[in-house]
Amino acid sequence: MRGMSPAADFLWTELVAPALNAFALTGSLIGLVIGAGLLLARAQTLEFFRRMNRRVSMRQATRPLEIPRDVEGGPGHRHHPVVALAFLLGGAYAAVVLFTQLDAGRTVKALGISTNPVTAEVLIQTARWFLIIGGLAAIAFGAMLLFAPRAWLALEARANRWHSTRQMMRGAETQYRGLDRWVESYPVAAGIVLVATSLIASAAFAILLFR
Repeated sequence: MRGMSPAADFLWTELVAPALNAFALTGSLIGLVIGAGLLLARAQTLEFFRRMNRRVSMRQATRPLEIPRDVEGGPGHRHHPVVALAFLLGGAYAAVVLFTQLDAGRTVKALGISTNPVTAEVLIQTARWFLIIGGLAAIAFGAMLLFAPRAWLALEARANRWHSTRQMMRGAETQYRGLDRWVESYPVAAGIVLVATSLIASAAFAILLFR
């Protein structure tokens, strides 16, 4: 591809693009088989659809994951002054060193990155600022533990509030079978559409894959 480095071009042309084409070709051939089944073995294909459309409730399977469990062992060890000092000193040291000592350009040169050095520099610079913000956050947490323990407890209680994903995902358990009903009502038309579109797609992806 234009503008790519040799390594990225090799990765795309030799690995990524063939894998995507093979995946698309496989899907097209599956569509072709299903379309042919609707035309030549209608009853068996529709029965196969009915078996595959059986609903499996994820809410029942994930019920044990929804039980709140306290793994923090009580608040005492988290509010010890030593923990607060560790947050303060560790965060301050990391933030100062990263801000004053780390240079993305020199790091790229030291690592010997010659392919896309600008991209590597941007990634290192992004990681640097991300870690600096983390160090500043550690300083703020340590200060809260030392000088505003009530504010820390309120923040901790809010962060530890339990949210039920089973309630949030309740609507995902509803089956929508509009397309299935259309195929069951018009199997011949659905088969013709599937065969025609799958043949075109299979031919196109086969040319891309084996050219």
